[in-house]
Amino acid sequence: MTHLTGAAVRAMVPNHRGAIINVASLLAFSESAVLSRFNRATYAGCKAFIVTFTQLVAQEVHDHGIRVQVCCPGAVETEFHDVAGVPNPPAAMSPEAVVTASLRALDAGEVVCVPGLEDPSVIDRYHQAQREMLRQGNRPELAERYRVAAG
Repeated sequence: MTHLTGAAVRAMVPNHRGAIINVASLLAFSESAVLSRFNRATYAGCKAFIVTFTQLVAQEVHDHGIRVQVCCPGAVETEFHDVAGVPNPPAAMSPEAVVTASLRALDAGEVVCVPGLEDPSVIDRYHQAQREMLRQGNRPELAERYRVAAG
């Protein structure tokens, strides 16, 4: 995905147009909420990389007329769960619905598309919290809780 995205960007920049959609998963945002019995740490971590990578690429190529999106569906009606050896979810979105949401989000300029998410402000608040953590945590001195000597 990383190399393919890079190759696509290099081909699109001279034309000042194009679109890239990378597919991740809603599990990219799951952090500690993932049920460990499904052994999804590597899967969720890789999907989180795809989200961050795609967001940064979108920023880097925005002025070149290239639209970039990461689509993060929840459960989708595919053979994925059978192949992965985990139980099928009780409710899953159709692949066609995921594609429809992704293309509509791309047209709307959404970099992060979560097809089942009704309230898009959730994504905005998530990103705001990330920016705030980066802003507050980027200091040359230790936070007070790390400076206090253990009793």
